[in-house]
Amino acid sequence: RRIAFALLAIAGHAYSADIQVTTTTDEDVNNTVCSLREAVKFLNYRASSNAADVEKYANGYNGCGNKDASSNIILQRDKEYLLNTSITIAAPLTISITENDSPFEDTDQPGSHNATIKIVGTDRLFHIDDGSTEKPSFSVYFNDLNLQGAGSKSNVTIGGLILNHESLIIQNSRLTDGYANEGGAIYNQGLLTQTDQTAGSVRIINSLIQNNKANQ
Repeated sequence: RRIAFALLAIAGHAYSADIQVTTTTDEDVNNTVCSLREAVKFLNYRASSNAADVEKYANGYNGCGNKDASSNIILQRDKEYLLNTSITIAAPLTISITENDSPFEDTDQPGSHNATIKIVGTDRLFHIDDGSTEKPSFSVYFNDLNLQGAGSKSNVTIGGLILNHESLIIQNSRLTDGYANEGGAIYNQGLLTQTDQTAGSVRIINSLIQNNKANQ
């Protein structure tokens, strides 16, 4: 029993470095709660080529993160997170959910308690791009998420759910209701034949892609 508690303490210490999203509201406000948008912005600032941004937000941004924070953003199981507009991801990160509260028993099937990220406006969910065609692609990992788009009311030209120009991996997730002129769910940018452009890549594992539409 002592060994078990010691292991739990060690695991808890490691887990505490992750960035915990504590509100389902889409906000960017200087307070004590952490939204998904603020968590991503913190990691973007930390990886920025602008030294002033790195220094200014080294200890966190609007209630998210600290100097010891990992690049893991943690959402609550079965919760719905609403986005008013798209979030730009410009740094490597992982978005996933909390583990089962019981460390000794977890019979849940992958994807059975996903967190939902849903757009409430007419935009896509994520634009993954650091804006550089010189640096190598960075990795973004989505796990145990339901990504829900705006459907037919979307005004997105390319990438109904995600516009990607980096290295994206999606696992145990559902991608639904994306709508765009091109790339109903995901539009992957970059031409491998052009040496001055990084080419995005997408790997999708054990996931459902349903009810996404593109005009082309």
